[in-house]
Amino acid sequence: MSFTKSRRVYWILILFFAFSPLQSMLGDEIRKDYCVMSGEAMRRAEREIYEKFGMRADSASGGAITVIRHEGLGVETNVPFTIQEGRRLLIACTDILLKHLNAHRPLRPFLFEYPFPAERFSFSIGINPEVEKTMPKDALLMCSHSEGTIRYYKPPEGKDPFARMILVLKETYQEALQKLAKEEKNYQLPKNHLSPEEVTSGLADIDEAISEVRKFVQSGEAESDLPRYFGPRDYVDMAWFLDAYALELAKKYDMEFHLAGSFSDETNDIYPLMFMSFQQMTLQQGKEFAIPLIKNFLCELRRSPVVKKYNEYRNESYKDYRYPPLLTEEPVPEQMALKISFWDKNFDRAKKPYLAEIVFLCGNFYYYQANPETQARELILKESFGDAMRGNDKK
Repeated sequence: MSFTKSRRVYWILILFFAFSPLQSMLGDEIRKDYCVMSGEAMRRAEREIYEKFGMRADSASGGAITVIRHEGLGVETNVPFTIQEGRRLLIACTDILLKHLNAHRPLRPFLFEYPFPAERFSFSIGINPEVEKTMPKDALLMCSHSEGTIRYYKPPEGKDPFARMILVLKETYQEALQKLAKEEKNYQLPKNHLSPEEVTSGLADIDEAISEVRKFVQSGEAESDLPRYFGPRDYVDMAWFLDAYALELAKKYDMEFHLAGSFSDETNDIYPLMFMSFQQMTLQQGKEFAIPLIKNFLCELRRSPVVKKYNEYRNESYKDYRYPPLLTEEPVPEQMALKISFWDKNFDRAKKPYLAEIVFLCGNFYYYQANPETQARELILKESFGDAMRGNDKK
């Protein structure tokens, strides 16, 4: 079964809006393309999943404001499956998704964390409605993985088309991995029932959709009249102030600036900047670099009339909230955020003894090195703003 034209257009639009925040479409190529790169990585994963298991994507989701925070994919199968088979399929497909996203080297600096974890993927497998009518009684209707939890559902009882599916089992992703490790190693995943001709036709549809998404974005149709930053006037002015300041820093210290936007899950990081660097810094060099930089950043915030106006606007907007965010008379370190990630020319993390990342968040400095095997960042020092300033003043 091939895509219809309407379904293909629907899929293209979903990909664009899922992976492409409008503000990211402005700026240089490395910033402009990070949402497109994530979409292409997901489509390569979809191709492999279809080729191996005959399961075709029928939905997609994602969160990509400033950084890639979440990726989601839903697939449909014609082959009924049990809990054991669904577990193996979910883990196998999640591995494929992780492989393609983490292997896209230029995308790595724009991932919420690298390597991107399974817990930030959502993935579901559902039965084709035509197959549902004739499937065995012990077969599942759907299984899904979201936020580290896997759920298995059977069809609703009775003939009510609006009845809810019945949850038969819930387990964490880690529990599923442990169960999988205990099962027989020679257990085979369900095979797809597609003919070679159907596989070839389906892969052509996937390739065509990749091409259409790329054309859609690169032709300029994906761009907008919206500015790089948008929202209330006071916020926009403040964001542009941060942008100009960050560009000066990037030029001065030979870094690449991304956007003035949040890279964390914190809610009080209202003055966030994100950079990448292709230099090498030891821990001592990183401290000597980051501490004066943050000190200067705080001074710039406090003496800017634009920031002062935004701070007043923000205090007035949130003062009557039942649980307001951190409100202060002037910017404080707890409201600042900065991330500098270090990469080599192949977009691998800088190796020990050099730093992989410097983060300032919630009033603390965090210094990370990369695990030599996985490249996952490992914290080697956490220092509060006050302790860092006192130590720096003693020199």
